[in-house]
Amino acid sequence: MRLINTGVVNSLTVHLDGHKLEVIAADMVPVVPYETDWLNIHIGQRYDVIITASLKPGNFWFRVAAPDECSLMANNRGILAIFNIASKVAEPTGTAEYPVDCTDEKRNVPHIAHSVPRDQFSVSGHGNLTSTLDEAKLNVWTING
Repeated sequence: MRLINTGVVNSLTVHLDGHKLEVIAADMVPVVPYETDWLNIHIGQRYDVIITASLKPGNFWFRVAAPDECSLMANNRGILAIFNIASKVAEPTGTAEYPVDCTDEKRNVPHIAHSVPRDQFSVSGHGNLTSTLDEAKLNVWTING
């Protein structure tokens, strides 16, 4: 399953009651797989996860939290969806403690690491980012002109 944070001000933390999320890719880059109970997804990030249905068929809460500490919006730890695995849909009964952790995932290690030698870079001054409206009233972004 691909999880995407399409928000503009909220970092999200996601969880599926009773199941581990096995992270296999971050922002389209295959990573060395790891398991987690809660996954932090910051603005614009994409994660590919595998969920192994190891419990008996049933209904489970898929939880999304957007705590104050990680966003500019009001505290919201009550975003819920029913995740149904091969059974009649019903309201789940599970509960969970919502962690507050606004840091980036530190376990993302690419399967194939690419490094560029430092002497391959040249730095010349500072870049300037400007925004103007063109004749069609479209915002035009430029870097260094």
